Formats: sequence, structure tokens, C-alpha cells
Amino acid sequence: MVNCNAFSKTICSLCYKDFDPIVEDLQVISICGHVYHELCLQERFGYFSSKKKYSCPVCKQSCKPNDVARLYFQWGDSSLTQRPVIEREEDSEALRREVRRLEAMALGLGSALERKEKEVKALNQEVKKEVELKNEALKQQTSMQQLLHMKSKEFDKLTLECLRLQERNRALDKELAAVELVSDLDLDEEDVLKIAALGNGADNKDTIDVLRTSLVMSNRNYKELMAKYNLLEQKEARHSKKLEKARGKINKLKTKVQELETAVEVKNTEVLRALKASKKTRGGGFIQHGVNQAASDRKKETSVLGLSNLVEALGSITGTCADTAKTPAADIADVVIIDDDEQVQPMMNIRNESPIPQQLPRPGDACFSGGLLGPDGTNRMKKENSPGTKR
Repeated sequence: MVNCNAFSKTICSLCYKDFDPIVEDLQVISICGHVYHELCLQERFGYFSSKKKYSCPVCKQSCKPNDVARLYFQWGDSSLTQRPVIEREEDSEALRREVRRLEAMALGLGSALERKEKEVKALNQEVKKEVELKNEALKQQTSMQQLLHMKSKEFDKLTLECLRLQERNRALDKELAAVELVSDLDLDEEDVLKIAALGNGADNKDTIDVLRTSLVMSNRNYKELMAKYNLLEQKEARHSKKLEKARGKINKLKTKVQELETAVEVKNTEVLRALKASKKTRGGGFIQHGVNQAASDRKKETSVLGLSNLVEALGSITGTCADTAKTPAADIADVVIIDDDEQVQPMMNIRNESPIPQQLPRPGDACFSGGLLGPDGTNRMKKENSPGTKR
């Protein structure tokens, strides 16, 4: 343009274009005094509308939308207001170009705004996804914290249980060491110290406790063993006395049995002599005397048989002192002799004039059989076997 004025050297700090106060609106920030195009300043403040924090583009001083005011100019030169028509047409053409430029700028800004809105929507979707992921992560973190808390409790419980078992193990080691010290009698001093220190480490107090416990147990076991020993010694003395008494009684009974056997042999010899004499004399009175003597000898033989059986029974129980001691001497010495005079009936008819002498009874016949004692205590006679029967 040919016309030059005072504003030909002033420019906007945002768009770097000259100020034209006739065709353009200018605004000033009252706090700092900087001047801008109205469109440039409003567009600049539009970026800060979401943050709600405004500041001067040049000095960065904070301000508010109310601090912005429009500038109005009063011109004193009439030549500026009364310009030629050609200049006015040029100004209108410039304004049209500016309008087209601004429309193009508006279209670009609209498309940019649409793109930004799409980006904002996409960002909002991403933000929603991120929020969902964050919530899921928070839930997982909460569950993991709960699980960690539970595991911590279990770990503490297991730790306490482990400590309790360790204490129990040490107590059992001490008890085992005490028992081993008591039971094993072939330990030397070093082995005793090693066993006493088992499970105690270098703690002398626990070692002393183990030794004290083993000493108490040893004393208790010693007292129990001494009591058992004294009791067994007393029992052995009593059984020894009973055994001596039983052996004395057995010896006495054996002596009596031998004496009775000797007497029986003597009587048998006398009976045989009497029988031989009776064969020679064939006298009735002498035979009757021999029969009576044989019956009395049979009674003695029965008594001797009972004594011998009793001695055999006593000999079989010599190892048992108590049973032998309980047997009274009167029961052993007393022997029941059963009178067999009534059963012995010699059926002999002795006649002096008999030409054929009858056969005298022999010791094996029915008349001379001593008989046996039955279960009911009665005397049972042997049956005489006939010559034709088998024995």
C-alpha cells in the first residue's frame, strides 16, 4: 500500500503480521499491556480452556479472560477516512482474500478439530481399557496381598511348630542321653561327656541337667534292683529250707522202705522154710500156722508196697520245694494196712488117713496173693487163673 501510518511497523506477537486498526480488531491484556489480534488471542486462549489456566503468550504472566479488553482508536487525520475509491476497492479485495484465508483456516481447523475429537474418542476408549486393566490389576493385587497374608500366617505357624518340635527334639535327646548313661555301664569319661552334651551344644547347664537326671534315674534303678535282690534272696532262703526239709523226709522214708523190704525178705524166707517143713511133716496144725504167718506177711508186703509207691511219688517232685514242704510227715508215715484174714480161707481138708497128700497152696495162688488196694480203699483179691487159661 502507498499510504503509510504509525502502525506500519507494529506486528502481532502471535501471527507476526502488521496491525491494521481500521479493518482489524485489537485486544490488550490489562495486566501486562501486550496487544494482539483478537482472533489470534482468542485462538490462543482456546488451547487453555480445558486447563482453565490462562497466561500472556509473551511474558507468560497469568491472567483471566476478564483481563482482556478491546482497543478502540480515534483518528484525527481526515485523509485516512476519506480515501479514494480505488484504495477502497483494493482494501475490499484484500478483505476478501483475508476472508477466504480465514475460511480456509477455519476449514483446516475444523478438520483438525474432527481429527482431534476422533483421537480424543480413541484415547477415551484406551483410557477406559486402561482403567479396566487397572481395576483388574488392583483386584489381583488385593487377592495377592490376601494370599500373601495367609501364607505369612501359615509360615509363622509353621515356624512356631518347627521351634516347638526342635525343643521337643532337644528334650528327647536329653532324655535319650540320660537313659543311655544309665543303661550303658561300659562308658568311659569321654563317652559320658559326649553323650551328656548330645543336643546341648556348648551349654554346660543343659549338660549338667542331663547328668543330674541320669544320676537320679541310676539311683532309682539301683534301689529297685536292690529291693528285688533282697526279695529274691529271702525267697531263695525259704525255698532252701523247704528243700532241706523235703530231702530229710525223703531220706527217712527211703530208710524205712529199705528196712521194710529187708523185713519182708526175712519173712518170705521164714515162710518158705515153714512150707518146706510142712511138706515133710504133713501136719495140719503146722500148715495152719504157716498159712496165718503168710497172711500176716502179705499184710506187711502190702504196707511196704504202699510206702514204696509213696517214696517214688516224693522222688518225682524233689525239684518243687513248696509242694514237698506242704506234705505232712504223718501222711507219709501212716500206711493203712487192710486186714485180709477174712478173705484168706485156705480150703484144705487134711486127713491123716488120706493116702494121697493134697497140694499145699503156693505164694502165687489165691490164698497167698496179697491183693490190691482199689480206688475206694477196699482190698481186692487176685483171681486164680485156671491151668488152662492164659495169663
